[in-house]
Amino acid sequence: MSLGRITSEQDAVNEAREAKTARLRELRLEKEAEERAAAAVAPKRAGKR
Repeated sequence: MSLGRITSEQDAVNEAREAKTARLRELRLEKEAEERAAAAVAPKRAGKR
């Protein structure tokens, strides 16, 4: 393989990984925001004594 092709393939792999990471980060942040909102609305339950 030529060096240019190897570099091009590696760039494609890196871009795909970065896109997946960004997508997963967005999903995680959305989930955390929903959980924080639900926790703020939910009444606090008294613990066992």
